[in-house]
Amino acid sequence: MLPAEVLDVKPGDKVLDLCAAPGGKSTRLAAGVGSEGLLWANEIHADRVKALLRNLELSGADRTIITQETPERLAEKLPGFFDRILVDAPCSGSGMFRRDPQATASWERYGPATCTPVQADILEASDHMLRPGGYLVYSTCSFSVSEDEAMIEKFLERHPHYEITAIPPFAGLSPGLPLGAGLEKTVRIWPHMTRGDGHYCALLHKKPDAEPGQRPGAELVLPDDSFTTRRRKSKPLGKQAEHPLLDDVSAQLCFRDWAQATLSDAGLSVLAAKEQTAFYRVHQDRLHLMPNQAAHLEGLHWVKTGLYLGQVHSRPANRDKRGAPRMKDARTISTLVFEPAHAMALALTADDFRYALRLDADDPLLQKYLRGETLQWPQNSWPSTGWPEGAYVAICLDRFPLGWAKAQNHGFLKNLYPPGWRKMT
Repeated sequence: MLPAEVLDVKPGDKVLDLCAAPGGKSTRLAAGVGSEGLLWANEIHADRVKALLRNLELSGADRTIITQETPERLAEKLPGFFDRILVDAPCSGSGMFRRDPQATASWERYGPATCTPVQADILEASDHMLRPGGYLVYSTCSFSVSEDEAMIEKFLERHPHYEITAIPPFAGLSPGLPLGAGLEKTVRIWPHMTRGDGHYCALLHKKPDAEPGQRPGAELVLPDDSFTTRRRKSKPLGKQAEHPLLDDVSAQLCFRDWAQATLSDAGLSVLAAKEQTAFYRVHQDRLHLMPNQAAHLEGLHWVKTGLYLGQVHSRPANRDKRGAPRMKDARTISTLVFEPAHAMALALTADDFRYALRLDADDPLLQKYLRGETLQWPQNSWPSTGWPEGAYVAICLDRFPLGWAKAQNHGFLKNLYPPGWRKMT
């Protein structure tokens, strides 16, 4: 977590985590951008981006965008866009030998000579995306000088509009190897000197008088349609919903009706505050509250765009006892129904819901919920307004939401915890 702490994100910053999976550092950065900033997390590998998405949603981060792109393609779209950039670069991993037995085999296959060209290209793209006056953190979990101090020294030779900034003296850090002027301001973690694995970190400041997109000694090379993993076609940002009655406005109205019935006054105030710096967008019947900066997503393969609120379904207004429409006239299909996403529950607190079941860590109902079992809400703690049959209920650990349940007859709660996240025992 050292690189995320060193980057020192401020509220309102536009931050890029360029090599983000599995997302531990991203969650720390997301906590710092505040209600008007933006975290843009990118991961090139399709299998790793899933873990990134899960961890950011678990943290309740809503001012986030996740893309699966090469650094070069992002640099083409986002010149001078970010205030701060974190490059936790892919490396040979020698600093992980003590903790991970597989790190040795990986190092033998992908040693420093394989990694340094990739790291240099990533730094070039990062420079293109960082605004003048911004900050760049470069880090590895490698002992190799070529991936650490030598990499920074060569970068500074190509980019004299950068300077090394001293990193605060966190406990256990050692100065970088003094191979060149200023490199002692970078830091290392030596496992024989402190608790932790081998690590290197450098904080670079792009001078305010640097020209936007200034790239002396290097050209931005755009990739072809194949990169390390299979190239995926970019999604259209505003694909129309399949149902003709569903558009941005109708979906937003449907969601607002649902929110009035499900959120408390505090929750509605939180939602109103989020709306001030975001906009609603429907994509394939899914409703998102997207940060205003999301306009730059066109042409990129995106995975997450802000806060995923839920799906808007259409259903026949007139049904018989079996649930089938009484009339085949298309005019009967006029009711829109909102189904909240798990991510939305995690982005709020227990006080933001009209109905919330708060559990202690040792409550047996907590483990039942995480296993996906039906719950029975103790009658002595029902809401003061009575049993809310048909309402969405937030299941919470103290004040922190875990997910949704739906109130049924006689105090029972239908478990809506995502099947893929449930505990097996």
